[in-house]
Amino acid sequence: MSNVSITDLIAQARQLSKYVSEHIPGSRYKPMIDRLANALEAANDSPEVCPDCHREMEYVGTPDGASGYMHCWDCYYEAKASAPLHEGARFDAYYYGFEPTGVGTIDAILSAIAIAGKSAHHTENWDEESEYGYYTGHLGLVDGDSAVDLIQKNADRAAKAFNSCRRLPIPVTPQSQVSETKTEGDL
Repeated sequence: MSNVSITDLIAQARQLSKYVSEHIPGSRYKPMIDRLANALEAANDSPEVCPDCHREMEYVGTPDGASGYMHCWDCYYEAKASAPLHEGARFDAYYYGFEPTGVGTIDAILSAIAIAGKSAHHTENWDEESEYGYYTGHLGLVDGDSAVDLIQKNADRAAKAFNSCRRLPIPVTPQSQVSETKTEGDL
């Protein structure tokens, strides 16, 4: 089978419809051919969809406008969320440390907590703003004004990244139901 564009198929369907109208008046196939041509035109007018998640893709042009490509933002955010954090990221505080998970946005939260622990030994000081910009300029992290702000902004970015791709449903149990849930030992 040869590669035929959808535009060619539309043209062929319209030509066939015209031929049937002229040469086979009253044909019962004419309405079906017209519906086929209309469906092809509607499909051609609809936006391209991502082959992975089947969501609408968007054209992204290069800065010079010379070229571009179709891009699915859901898959883009999923890829960004799962990309590893920069290898120079901090995972050690004074009294504790973390091992990277390999998932960039989760590692960014762990790194933010490690940075907070390195900057102030006691969590009661984590809401104080840094006069020296200690919570800015860390590779792979969103900047913050305080330790709490740094952790929150990186958690917000992770939530946005994971929620943007609806292929990753994350079940959430409302807090009100957590305390009411009975375990086997409660019987």
